[in-house]
This record gives sequence, C-alpha cells and structure tokens, in this order.
Amino acid sequence: MSESKFKKWITLLKENPVSPKLKRIAWISNFLAVAAFIMLNVVLWYFVSYKNYLLLDYVPVGIIIVPEILLLIAVIFPFLIKWGRKRTYISITISLVVAVALFITSIWGIAFNKQIKDFINSFDDAVTTISKNSKISTDDYNVFVLKKDNANNLNEMKDYTFGIVNNYDVDDMHSVVLMCEEALKQPVKIKKFNDVAELADGLLDKKCQAIIVDDSLMRMIVEAGDTTDDDKDNGPYANFRKKLKVIKGFTVKNELAPMDDPGHITDRCFNVLLSGIDTGGDVTNKSQSDVNVILSINPNTNTIVGVSTPSDYYIPLSISGTEKDKLCYAGNYGIDVSMKTLSQWYGIDIDYYVRMNFTGFKDIIDEIGGIDIESDYAFETHGYKYKKGLNKDLNGDQALWFARERESLKKGDVARSSNQMKVIEAVIEKTSTRSILNDYKDILKNISESFQTNMSIGTMKQLVKMQVSKGGEWKINLYSVNGHKGVETTFSIPSLKQHVLIPNNNTVKKAKRYFKENKFGKKIK
Repeated sequence: MSESKFKKWITLLKENPVSPKLKRIAWISNFLAVAAFIMLNVVLWYFVSYKNYLLLDYVPVGIIIVPEILLLIAVIFPFLIKWGRKRTYISITISLVVAVALFITSIWGIAFNKQIKDFINSFDDAVTTISKNSKISTDDYNVFVLKKDNANNLNEMKDYTFGIVNNYDVDDMHSVVLMCEEALKQPVKIKKFNDVAELADGLLDKKCQAIIVDDSLMRMIVEAGDTTDDDKDNGPYANFRKKLKVIKGFTVKNELAPMDDPGHITDRCFNVLLSGIDTGGDVTNKSQSDVNVILSINPNTNTIVGVSTPSDYYIPLSISGTEKDKLCYAGNYGIDVSMKTLSQWYGIDIDYYVRMNFTGFKDIIDEIGGIDIESDYAFETHGYKYKKGLNKDLNGDQALWFARERESLKKGDVARSSNQMKVIEAVIEKTSTRSILNDYKDILKNISESFQTNMSIGTMKQLVKMQVSKGGEWKINLYSVNGHKGVETTFSIPSLKQHVLIPNNNTVKKAKRYFKENKFGKKIK
C-alpha cells in the first residue's frame, strides 16, 4: 500500500469512528455466524456419515465441498471488512443474514431427520432390490391336456405320453419332468418334437396325450404359421390355447450367471440394451422381447444415440448359426442371447442390459407425472385416441398402448418401433432434469421390482452420481431401422412360414454409423 493511500485510509477511520458498543455488536454477530456454520457442519456430518457414508455413494463430494467453501468465505468475510462505521454495519448485516440462514437450515435438517434418512434408505433399497432381481430367472411351465380329456390331475395321467420341444431350455425342461415324476412317483414317458407347431399337432393328433410348455412356448404356438402383420393371431393355431386345460403348473427358478461389468461409465461411451418384455407379471419371468432399443450413451458429450430394432426383424440369432429368426424370439432363450444377437448384428459391444416388463413401463411414466409425445399419425387403440402432433400428459397406460399398437398403423411394426423410441425419448428427457431427481425415491421404490440389469450396484450408483453432478439435458438422437414385409420359416419354428420383417441394409448401415460417431464424440449427421 502506498503512503498516500495509507494516510487516506487512516483519515477515513478517524472521520468514521466505531463506538465500543458497535464493535461488540459486530463481534457478537460475527461469532454467531461462526457458531451457525459449525452447527450446520455438525448436522451435515451426521447425514454424510450415516450408514458408512452412504450418501456419498450417490452424491458427488464436490456438490458438498463447493457450497461449504462459499459459506466459509461468507462467514470469514465480515471479519475482514469492519473498518469504519459504514463497513461495520455491513459486516453486522452479512453476519446476521448468514447466521439466520444457517441456523434455519440446521434446524430444518434436525426436524426432517427421519424423512432425509428414509429418502437415503429408500434410494439404496431400490438399487439393492434391482440388483437382487437381476440375479434370478423364473419360468412358469404348465402341463396341458385337451379340454375334453378326462384327466383332472397328474395322478390320473400315469400312462400318458408327455410331449416336449426338443432342445428347448433343456435344463429347465428336465427339472419340470423330474417334478412330474416326483408327483407321479414313477418315470414319465416323453416324446420329443422338433418345434412348437409339431408339438401342437402331436397333441391334436394324439401322438401324445399331454404337453409341457412355458408361457413363451405357448405364445409361439399361437403365433405359428401366422403370415399376416396386423397384430392379431390369424394362424392355424390361433385358438389352440382355448382347446386346452391346465393340469398342473410348475415354476423353475434359476440363479443367473453373472456377466462382466466393464465399469468406468462416467468417462467413456457405453451401450445399453433396453429390452421390453411382453409380460405384466414378475420381471424375472422369461419372455420374448417386444422392445429392442440400444442406447449408446456418451457422458463426455452428453449425447445419447438410440436405435430401435423392430421385434419381427429377420436376422440370425447368436445361437442359430446362419439360420434366421424373428428378433423377439431371442428373448425366449435369455437376455444374453438378445444382447449377443444385436451385438453381432450391429458390430458393437453391448455393455449392459436393462430388462423391463410392461408393468414397470407404466409405473415409470405414472411416477414422473406423465409424458408428452409427438405422434406422426392419428389413431385409436384400446379406448384411447391419439392425434397427429403433440399429445400432452399421457399416463402410463396411454403411453403403453401408444408404444404397442401396430395394427392401425400403415407401416406396422416399423411404425410401432418408431413410437417406442418416442416414448423412450420423452421418459429420458423428463427423468434427466434436476427437478425430477427429487422424486427418484418414489420412482425407484415403485418400479424397483420391474427391472433387471447386469449393472453392478457400484455402476448404478455411479450412474446416479453422474446425473446428480452434471444435471442438464442430454442431446438425444433417435433412429429406427426398417425393412419390408416377408413370409419365411424361422429358426424357432422351422416347420411353418410366418410373417417377418426383412432388414433394409441401408438403414442398418446408418445405425452402425451413428453408433460409431457417438462413440468417438463426433456430431451425429
């Protein structure tokens, strides 16, 4: 400080003397702010250290440290400026405002202690539940006979021949046969058929008197030989289920083999398969996948590329060699087959899957307060009307049928695939805002049992922490590959032809390019 400035400063102090009383008030105010700051930190430490620092699993340390530094500056600053009467008044004012704000915040934290802990626990419980569900696979099998059959329980079927599909989920089928033998207290006579159509014919033609099928196989039987694409069952077995009665049901539960979790999702582009299964029950039930969307997520550019592949796409499965099948049937063999099939088809690594049933689909949308969807067509389905253009505040059920409908859409499965992407985009946009993160407790609590994923608990926490830290909206680029209608035999049902969607290779090449551009952080063209 120059001599002239120093003299000017001394003169200012002499002209604006601070009374002893005002000094005492200033010191008291300053120390009140310090006391309030200490109290707030005690309360904050109480929550941060709760359950072995659980909060820090979801909230970045920076979000806590940066406000702490700013508050510390606000507390120290009044000590440094109280020279002269005017500045002393400013010092007192700042200290009192800071003290009142910090005391109120601390009291609020103490008063809502239980609610805050409940929030932390509910969030963590939801993640744990999702992880737990993801380790289990269940499959519901039934023993069927013709409705006119005299048998009403297994004990009346000791001389029956049971038909099964050859090489379909061999281990589970073996478990069900053993359960039948245990109930009958004798070996079961088994006749194997090449596919579901031959199995159905075998029962109708009395080559066997009973069949053992799970829900996925029954749906395949009903769809077998259907050469139309109107979302109705028009094939020769459309009414097959109505001709049967259930004798006995069995549930097979298996522990899924763990998949590798590459991790490091905050600093690299990663791919997630979003698989929508066609069941309203337990998400652990095996089922064909009607929604197959690959999300390429690049946290470095805040960009998401979503590519939807129609459920009837006619491509080789990872287990079928060169034989082609409908993509939706891949789900019948397990989520790993769906992942490997699409990974093989697009030439990319799919790091994770998120498997969601339609119950969870509806719950998500209801919990976030509905979504707005732009429709390319005006149509009606299941009592709901959708106009061309913006449809506001669709609830879960309305959004579900918007995504499932294809009968009334001119482009059929291709249009449905596009609508599925619109719904996903609307959900991502709404759930990626900071305001909706406040409601994640309720969202996760209500839908935690509707999800399966191979993400580890640590990776799920990283994902949440990343969104809490970065916030903001993601740039979302959506695309649906398409094709033309065809009628072909499939790997799953080789004895009959049925409707399929022959891929348009140009759209597949575009999808591959989009994945590559997003991976390397390039602008999506």
